[in-house]
Amino acid sequence: QRRVHGSYEAQLLSDAQRGTKTVESPGRERLEMQGLELFLACRSRTQVESVVQHCFQERHGIGQPPAAACEEVARLLALSLTDEGPAIRALITSTRSFIGVCMKNGVEAARAAVEQDTGNAKLSQLLADIADHALPEWTAAAASSTIAMSRLESFDWRLDMLAASSFSPHLGVPTLLLQFKTQPASAQSVTTVELSPAQLKELVAGLGKLREQLK
Repeated sequence: QRRVHGSYEAQLLSDAQRGTKTVESPGRERLEMQGLELFLACRSRTQVESVVQHCFQERHGIGQPPAAACEEVARLLALSLTDEGPAIRALITSTRSFIGVCMKNGVEAARAAVEQDTGNAKLSQLLADIADHALPEWTAAAASSTIAMSRLESFDWRLDMLAASSFSPHLGVPTLLLQFKTQPASAQSVTTVELSPAQLKELVAGLGKLREQLK
């Protein structure tokens, strides 16, 4: 049986025992928050903060959390991964979802989602307080890890035709040179692409399909 330590955890547990029935509410984020009851066993807020911060580092994970993440959360919570493995995996998944809602829709939306799914107002407020304090750091970290895409500045084209050559058999065949000037995050660059008539035809056909998709 999981022990709950001190008045801090007892207050959280008393809220949980009053009911965990999920109630649908229009306009609110709907999440599945299994596993968050493990936070009730934390001896201090610092433990909860450590787990939430670790889950932020794992926020891009899809599906089941990796074994290393589960082992670290088990260590932070002083729990046995053998005994609490499924609950720990559910905790990580739910906390990642909570963090995602914080960054997408704001801390209040995430707090309401946790309270809606757990029925525990004190637990949802605790997580919201932690997220509110950490959100500037999370936002900065997410921005610095975003891959910057190149932006097309301009393009030019030139049509070449080989008139004479001692080694090429493709005399008189036109070749299109497309030059793209792009502006990435660091510096401007120029890329030149050589296209045969067949390749140009294929490119134009593909762009035509794309244009139809954009209508």
